[in-house]
Amino acid sequence: MKLRTLLMLTGIVGVTYGLSALLIPAVLLSVYGISPGPAEVLTIRLFGVEIFAVGLVTWFGRNVTEAGAQRAFCLGLSIAFAAGAIVSLHGTLSGVMNAVGWLAVGLFAVFALGFGYFQFVKPRT
Repeated sequence: MKLRTLLMLTGIVGVTYGLSALLIPAVLLSVYGISPGPAEVLTIRLFGVEIFAVGLVTWFGRNVTEAGAQRAFCLGLSIAFAAGAIVSLHGTLSGVMNAVGWLAVGLFAVFALGFGYFQFVKPRT
């Protein structure tokens, strides 16, 4: 896989998930087994803004060819997605999220590994 493909995929997932969190937060929360109270809806919408932003930045940055910019993308996103994997793993194991939480764990982990690969295994010089 090329970095451009990973950035495009991240963009598509981020924009889709981010818009879902912004536009239908109660539905998204219910899918994860979380009761959609006012605080939870606000929190998922704020989360949606951030995921939407990541999606837009990765989509619009998919054609960046400058090595320093690519390394910045890969390092920042690998760390952020690794943190997301840890947080969603904790949420799933602690019972805050139902079994669908494993989907979040998997997505965060796959993106963390993907960007980590381009940062540490196949870095652009």
